[in-house]
Amino acid sequence: MKTRRQYFEELPEPYRTQAIENAISYGKTGRVITIDNEVQNIKRAILGGFIFIETTQGEDYWFDLINSL
Repeated sequence: MKTRRQYFEELPEPYRTQAIENAISYGKTGRVITIDNEVQNIKRAILGGFIFIETTQGEDYWFDLINSL
C-alpha cells in the first residue's frame, strides 16, 4: 500500500499541489487522518484526505476529479 502523499504525488497539477496542501492543513487540525496514512487506492486517498467543503476548491471540484479517475 501507499500513503496518501504518495498517491497525491501521482496526480497532475494543479490537483497534486492542492491535495497535498489541503491534507497537510487538515492534519494540522488534530484530526486522526493524515497525509502519511496508508490507503488502498487513489480514490480513497482523496476521499479521506480532507473535508472537500472546507477547501478553497470546494466539494464539486474534488468529486469531479474522483469521477474522472
